[in-house]
Amino acid sequence: MSFLVSWWYPSLAPSSSSSPSSIASDKLPSPSSLPPPPPPTTGEELQAAWTSLLEEGGGEWPPNPDFTDWPPVLERLHHLALEMGPRTGVVDPSTLGQRDVDANRAWLVQGLAGTDEIVDALRSLDQRRLCAVSACVAWLCHYYRWGTTPVLTCAQQETQSHLPAPLTAAMAYLNLRLGILSTGGSLTTMVYHNYDVHLDRLHYSLVEHLGDARIYSSELWMSKLFAQMERIALPLFGACIRLASDLDAGTDSEAMVEANDAIRSAFSFGHRHMREGTVNRDTWARYVGGFFAWSWDGCPGASGSQSFLIQCIDALLGIPLTAPRTHLTSHQRRFVEALRDAQLRQRANAGASPLAAKSLDETARILKTWRLGHIRRAIYYEDVDLPERKPTIGRFGVDADRGLAVMLARMTARLRDRITVTM
Repeated sequence: MSFLVSWWYPSLAPSSSSSPSSIASDKLPSPSSLPPPPPPTTGEELQAAWTSLLEEGGGEWPPNPDFTDWPPVLERLHHLALEMGPRTGVVDPSTLGQRDVDANRAWLVQGLAGTDEIVDALRSLDQRRLCAVSACVAWLCHYYRWGTTPVLTCAQQETQSHLPAPLTAAMAYLNLRLGILSTGGSLTTMVYHNYDVHLDRLHYSLVEHLGDARIYSSELWMSKLFAQMERIALPLFGACIRLASDLDAGTDSEAMVEANDAIRSAFSFGHRHMREGTVNRDTWARYVGGFFAWSWDGCPGASGSQSFLIQCIDALLGIPLTAPRTHLTSHQRRFVEALRDAQLRQRANAGASPLAAKSLDETARILKTWRLGHIRRAIYYEDVDLPERKPTIGRFGVDADRGLAVMLARMTARLRDRITVTM
């Protein structure tokens, strides 16, 4: 109690020659009379949210998972995930059918036998290993969901999840711990947690065993683009915190000048490498894109719309939401929501902050330019008619029976809507 009193009322702190009992009780303030602590500033809220996000990712952004020293039952899952790629992936999909889907699922179920202690093992993990295992479990769930690579129409026709019990329990626990509100994989679990930005490699691969450099390049670069763009854009997140602190203090800010340079560099990296030769359209569509879909239980899978970088820029600029952020983790969501609630652009425009307002207008221009270029590339990569499966644009596949043209038109309209509100 003496610490609490001395914190708020230094004059009432006992001196070294006085004992607490020597102070008359009627001189002490009652707890109800203590003034409440001041509410956190928006800068402090953003800093706290960012610190929590880094802790959630194992101390780094993009996350830094640890794939070493797992409990034995989780090591079994790891080896199953490594074996599923060679087991399910073939070059020629014309040789595949329902029997292959069923056989591969049965093999995985057999491999999961005796793993009832999975959740207990998950509870023992530190955050870095939890991130790593979330990638493993998400990949196993998608391996079971589709049964083969490339994905087949017979698997797409299923609408309800029937995952094996160990995977259901593991996915439910991991999503609860991470705060993800979906039954399937997400950009975080299947990309950010699977691509190693330090070693430039995938921990789990669909197609590396095929020995075809064009196919593997498409898979590697699909993940690499998202993760490396996040890494290149890192100055943005600190700049948002500094901008908020400056506006809280009633001063103008140039914090976004450096951030805009980082955003340009990230988008330039994406434009430069999202092309034939790195991500090859025919191999990406056939061997990679379909696997990241989900469409069980009404949930999409991993998609570019889940990019944390894009979510943050939209929130910073006050661009309206188009869908719930169910595929973000709880601390990703917390940072994005804190950024949106801070209304930094509105405050910069309303106050005496011409430098901040000008730099945020430049942020909007950079984002709009990116979206104008991205729409052409996105349509190019999705405009592939595959005989073995229906289109899964946006990793969902709703209305796939209406054909590729209808889905492309819907996708184009959605992307143009985002361009329109980016201002």
